[in-house]
Amino acid sequence: MIASGGSEGAAASEPAGENDILMAAWTSPAKCNPQKAEPTRFSEISRNSRLYEGRCIWVDGFWRGRALFRTAASGNQRNSFFSASHSRNRIGIYAREEVLDQSPDEATRASIIGILRHCDTAFEGYIMVLGYCHSAGGPILIASGATLK
Repeated sequence: MIASGGSEGAAASEPAGENDILMAAWTSPAKCNPQKAEPTRFSEISRNSRLYEGRCIWVDGFWRGRALFRTAASGNQRNSFFSASHSRNRIGIYAREEVLDQSPDEATRASIIGILRHCDTAFEGYIMVLGYCHSAGGPILIASGATLK
């Protein structure tokens, strides 16, 4: 089965099986939105992202592609999506296609709202996870929305 998205994580109609591939994931805006999100500093997530696991948060940073970066400089560097040297300056993003389509070509200030998870635990049971966690690791936002500033 190929699973695609749902409210907070990969909410396919059935639990992941050993041959399932995750194509996309997002959080419903009804579940996590500006009224419910906890404003959270990027630096707090960098220091101890596990404290925010499963929480609806609002994070400001510099958005490019499928990641939010601490600075525009780190977001615009070559290999910034995958390089281990950028891992503390980057949060992966999963969202609906219409949200991801807003992503700028150059790292641009943005706010992302979503449920914080981690690549190593968010999508257990899938044989393959496409998107950010396919090539990188660490914290991710399973986003309900994004706003360019």
